Amino acid sequence: MRGLLIAVMILEALDLSQSGTVLEPAVINNQEAAMCYEEEYDSYEFDDGTIDEKHTIVYPWDGPKLAPGIGTVYGPTGKETYYNQDMSTLISWARDAGLSEEEYPYWIREDGCKMLGKYIMVAANLEHFPRYSLVETSLGTGIVVDTGDFIYYDEGWSWIDVATNWTNGW
Repeated sequence: MRGLLIAVMILEALDLSQSGTVLEPAVINNQEAAMCYEEEYDSYEFDDGTIDEKHTIVYPWDGPKLAPGIGTVYGPTGKETYYNQDMSTLISWARDAGLSEEEYPYWIREDGCKMLGKYIMVAANLEHFPRYSLVETSLGTGIVVDTGDFIYYDEGWSWIDVATNWTNGW
C-alpha cells in the first residue's frame, strides 16, 4: 500500500464559522482519486417545490459504484454498504450544528441517495471521519452524519455506510 493521499476536490466555500463546525475533505486511500467524471441532470425538484435547474454530480471515482443490486463495493475510501432509515433526527442534529436548511436542504437524489445539500449522507467511524466532515464515496462526495456498529468490524475504520432509499443492503 502506498501512503494515504488527500483527494483533490473542488468545492464551494463553506462558511460555518458561526457554529464552529468545519467541513473538510477526509483522507482517502486511492491512487486514482483525482480522476473525475460528471453526471448531469436537467433539473431537480426539492420537497419544498424549489427547482435546481442544473444539477451536476461529480464522481471522483471510476471504479465500481454502490447500487441496489450490489450490497458491497470497495470505493475510494474503503468498504461501502448502504442503509435506509428515517433521517429526521440526523437532520435535526445537522441544523443544530449550523448546517442551514437553505444551504443544506434534505432531499433524495434521482438515484436514491439521501442528500444534505449537494452531499450524500453517510455513516462512518467518527474517530476517523468526524461528524460533518466530507468523504469520497463511489457515488460522489459524502457528508458524515451518522455512525454504526460496523465500526467494530475489521474494516470498520474505513467503512462507509451510504444513506439511500433502497431496501437494506445486508
